[in-house]
Amino acid sequence: MACSVVEIRELRVSCVLGREGDAATPLSIDVTMTADAPTEGADVVPTAAQIAFVLEEGRFADLATAADAVAMLLLAEPARGERRSSAAHLRLGLSTTGASPGGAATREGFALQEEHDASWARARVTHEVKTWGEVDTLHESRDAGIYRLNVAPGACLPRHVHRVMREAEMTLGDGLRCQGRLAGAGAIRRWAHGEAHDYVNVSDGWQTILCIDAPPFQPEDEIVVPA
Repeated sequence: MACSVVEIRELRVSCVLGREGDAATPLSIDVTMTADAPTEGADVVPTAAQIAFVLEEGRFADLATAADAVAMLLLAEPARGERRSSAAHLRLGLSTTGASPGGAATREGFALQEEHDASWARARVTHEVKTWGEVDTLHESRDAGIYRLNVAPGACLPRHVHRVMREAEMTLGDGLRCQGRLAGAGAIRRWAHGEAHDYVNVSDGWQTILCIDAPPFQPEDEIVVPA
């Protein structure tokens, strides 16, 4: 079987590490990912953009937790609404580009190298069926959760608000309407507490939203409101 290799070198992002305050730490990310034969057509949302979204919008106790979150994102099976090839193996490096938190060059705060295959990630992903589609849970820690919201053709993710969770979402396809307006692939929305939002899949295929909740998803904090 033909394989392809995806390489990303020195992707620069800022990420909140640690539980004290909201100061962002500059990071540099290196990725080498071996994938099965590519799907037809290019990825709708580039891999680097998804990595940056997860790290910039989430918050993580340390560098190791952030690395695990990125590895799960890249090695999980593609969502129903994604067009990309399946990853088989990943080498991932994360490092701070300035002084490490607290000034100490530790594993958690300075540099980290990880290597995983697909079975490591896929054994950890959980799936939940909803009235409007499915939710894939990619990563949860004390501080943040990373989810893929897979909206079935013609379905609607009901209008709702959050009072506790800070939520950011990236649409991975072109077939969703958010608040009645077309939500293009790669669009990012950050929802303030109390700000109502919904999604309608106006396409004939599945559509996926990459979602970051901090703290992790709390069912009682998804409060459905009238449309």
